[in-house]
Amino acid sequence: MAALNIQVNNLDAVLKKIDGVQSRFAGAAQNELNAWANETATLAKQKVPVDEGHLRGSINANLSNWNAGATVLTAGVTVAVFYAAYVEFGTKTFAAPYVSILPADWQSFAAGFKGKGGGGSFMSFFYKILKWVQRKGFAAKKTKSGKRSNSKSSIQEEYDVAYRITLTIMKKGMKAQPFLFPAYVKTVSELKKNLKNLVK
Repeated sequence: MAALNIQVNNLDAVLKKIDGVQSRFAGAAQNELNAWANETATLAKQKVPVDEGHLRGSINANLSNWNAGATVLTAGVTVAVFYAAYVEFGTKTFAAPYVSILPADWQSFAAGFKGKGGGGSFMSFFYKILKWVQRKGFAAKKTKSGKRSNSKSSIQEEYDVAYRITLTIMKKGMKAQPFLFPAYVKTVSELKKNLKNLVK
């Protein structure tokens, strides 16, 4: 599966105004796009759920340098782990309700990941869930107050919890935990405003 990769869309009208204007405006517009990409990547890193940090560490801004021979102004954000879209949009029964409330261009974007599982066997997925259960201590017994005790859970208890979680995810999927779309929404209107100000 491809990684998540967003570009700024729906800016054609703004960018066409810059086209043919002195090159310093195009350079300034590229600087605005780069600033947008950096801010969006930073916000996405703040919003992304974190376990071991692989997903957060894979979020990067794609910056460009404008020069006189350039024909396209562009910048974007890439999230380079294969499961990024599953976290962003959810899976199975949870994906459709969330994706249906997104704008049409994001719905199309999400559709590109539908049915493109990360591959691997049930057991390889189970062992990843098992490691997660062990890191989080989910198999530890709860005390009367509802908190997990410090007593070490047995391997069998960890296996049982991991197996139940694995089956549930395989059957029902997992909820969306959006991080890229909320970051995009927060930053793109400011970008559009800044680009329009360049050509006033």
